[in-house]
Formats: sequence, structure tokens, C-alpha cells
Amino acid sequence: MIDIAADGKVTEDEISDFLRIKDYLDNMSLTIDSLKLWVENTIASGEIAKYLLGKM
Repeated sequence: MIDIAADGKVTEDEISDFLRIKDYLDNMSLTIDSLKLWVENTIASGEIAKYLLGKM
């Protein structure tokens, strides 16, 4: 990705790597959003005492 971003352009020979990296980042983002939702729901349901979480 650094090589692709270095010149600020995605060339034809870089497009397959670019798309693969984009898919990976999209999947990572979805996973992170899902985990954040789980954490928020776990806290909201009272399964974890808020005082144990410190400053949230």
C-alpha cells in the first residue's frame, strides 16, 4: 500500500493489489464495528460492572 500511495496514483499494474488491500480493510472495519457493538451491548446490558471499566 505504501508503494501504491507513494505517488498518489493507482496505476493499472497496481489495481489488483489496491483492490485486495481495500477488501481487507473493508473486512477489518466490519469486524471492528461488530466488536465495538458487542462491547457497547455488553456494557449496556450490565454484564460488566461500569466501575470495573474505569473512565469510559
